[in-house]
Amino acid sequence: GLSFTVHGNLTASSMKLGGASFVVEGNLTSNGSIDLSGTTMTVNGDMVSTGDVDLSGGTLTVTGTLYQQGGQMFIDGGKLLVGGNYYIAGEGSNCDAGSYKGTNGTLVMTNSSDEVRVGGNFGTSSYRGVSSSSGYNRLTNGTMYIGGNFRQVKSDSAYNFDTSGDHTVVFNGAGMQTIQFDSNYSGFSKVKFQNPNIELKGSYLRGFTLNDDIYLTMSTDTLNLSQTDSGMRQAEWIPWDEMN
Repeated sequence: GLSFTVHGNLTASSMKLGGASFVVEGNLTSNGSIDLSGTTMTVNGDMVSTGDVDLSGGTLTVTGTLYQQGGQMFIDGGKLLVGGNYYIAGEGSNCDAGSYKGTNGTLVMTNSSDEVRVGGNFGTSSYRGVSSSSGYNRLTNGTMYIGGNFRQVKSDSAYNFDTSGDHTVVFNGAGMQTIQFDSNYSGFSKVKFQNPNIELKGSYLRGFTLNDDIYLTMSTDTLNLSQTDSGMRQAEWIPWDEMN
């Protein structure tokens, strides 16, 4: 099929692909909507997105970091492959340093074939809660793979990562991975640990279905559980004072 390549950085207002793959050999700044229409887009760099992105059964690959500063990310039967970090956070955030600003950006995964793979960290400070009518932050199906740390930041909404149904998060990193929620109103529905070395940070964790053995490090003296986890088979609790 046809293929178009941009040799350098690209700033775009609106893009709709149809029948041709698209490659950016640099960074992509998207200030409008993107519709892949079942095709592939590869960004060999970082991507900043402020508008809606609909994969429409296609594949979006970002080899660097994806900064979603606004708009909705509809996986829509497609694949989102991020080699670096994936941050849903407002302009001016410094997520690597733990500084998140609020954003209207959301992630939508509602199909069993929806797939998101993040090689690095994932963090969200969306101020949109779950909404069945608007579709904001609907995480009801599909699989999300995270190779780095996970961070949910309570912005104006505590429900910005409120997964349900068959939505599954898989932690598959090589070293210790941390998980931190700011609220029990967000949480995992189903979790798989291909990497058994997990550290829970902060004071909030909602119950989830777990069918794997893990070595669980708790870096907090107080853990607020919203419900029991009947699926947990094995956990090693290292008190905070023994870690320091």
